[in-house]
Amino acid sequence: MIITGVNASQPRKNADESAYGAINVVQQLSQLIDASRKDGQNSITQTLNRKNISDTALKGATSILEDRGYNVERLTTTPVHVTVKITWQQTKG
Repeated sequence: MIITGVNASQPRKNADESAYGAINVVQQLSQLIDASRKDGQNSITQTLNRKNISDTALKGATSILEDRGYNVERLTTTPVHVTVKITWQQTKG
């Protein structure tokens, strides 16, 4: 029986793919946030297909958005979808 270990490049590749996924999710959600903000709203609720987003990417996107001052709440998680609500303080001006 041959046992193969994980080399350093595989975890790095996985991290890069997760970061890329998170960035894509943030870009998509940012477009929705911008449109809603222009409409005077202070939240969006978005359902994402779990086929298209890993838990790692969603956690990364959540972290990025929270670092930018947004509140992110995971409302529901099913085997098929995850629904998140993102809220922010509306600025005057």
